[in-house]
Amino acid sequence: MNAVGKIAHPSSIPDDDDIPPYIRTPHPRECRRMRPRREPRYLPSRRTHTDPRTRRSAAEHWHDPRLEAAPDTGQIRINFKYGHWFSTTAGFSVKSQRAVYHEGPTECAAWIEAEALTSRLDLEFQPLRVVWRRDHGKTRHITLDGGFELEDHSIVFTEYKGDAAFFEEDNTADLLDEAEEVLLRHGVMLRREAAPELVGTMLHRTLKDVFDDRNTAFDQIVDVAAAREAVLREGGMAPLGKVWEAIGGPVRDAAAKLNAMSVRRLVRIDSTLPQMPDILVDLPPERTAHNLRAFLEHHATRDDEDAEPNEETEELEA
Repeated sequence: MNAVGKIAHPSSIPDDDDIPPYIRTPHPRECRRMRPRREPRYLPSRRTHTDPRTRRSAAEHWHDPRLEAAPDTGQIRINFKYGHWFSTTAGFSVKSQRAVYHEGPTECAAWIEAEALTSRLDLEFQPLRVVWRRDHGKTRHITLDGGFELEDHSIVFTEYKGDAAFFEEDNTADLLDEAEEVLLRHGVMLRREAAPELVGTMLHRTLKDVFDDRNTAFDQIVDVAAAREAVLREGGMAPLGKVWEAIGGPVRDAAAKLNAMSVRRLVRIDSTLPQMPDILVDLPPERTAHNLRAFLEHHATRDDEDAEPNEETEELEA
């Protein structure tokens, strides 16, 4: 029967082949307009593409670069202040099993992403310093904002800014270009990420839900076995709703437990879209993080070395 109460003609009824095999139910968050992003109050002038011979690194003749990491392979700098022009935050990372400190909201958003993504094995903030010597005895250095070990065990260091325009400023671009060359010689990458790529995106909002449940208690045997068996019964990829049912209990409690398992890489939830019962869950490959800490240990400063550059140094501001 159609909308006006009349029986539909058989020819107007679609065949089974015409019916889409799968129609995804959108999350309410997807149906609402995203909040407009607030632009920074200040943006630097765009890069002027100065002559390479007049770049600061060339004019001051930076040479003999070296890498420095903390003796405990943690943060080499903790710039945590209560009275500051930008917000500083701290927390305990389940993934790295360490306290982490963040200089600004962009780094905090990066922590949420790295903690919740199963593709990240390990993380650290302010983990590494690149130092150059200059002809007049002083040094120049930069402390990188983040370091991550990815699922393929590759290492990526990251510098964060509130807007991509900051990366185009001449002195900043020069310093990061030089740091990238040094890191490439050591077999690791440098990535530049701006706040619009992290804060307020749909991915960030989805991962924030997982992040908020990271400390939820669950049974390491019963709950984990139930979730993994539910995935295997579906051929290695199961709808989220069926995994919730397998864990049992109230749906919100089951969802929180599964999110906590995801942070620990016991399961992997598709994070490209907000969580709905038809979102897919699978099992991530077994990996053990070791490369990032080994790299930092190799470059750790010793007791007989200066952990901090001397007072004549200059550093790129975070």
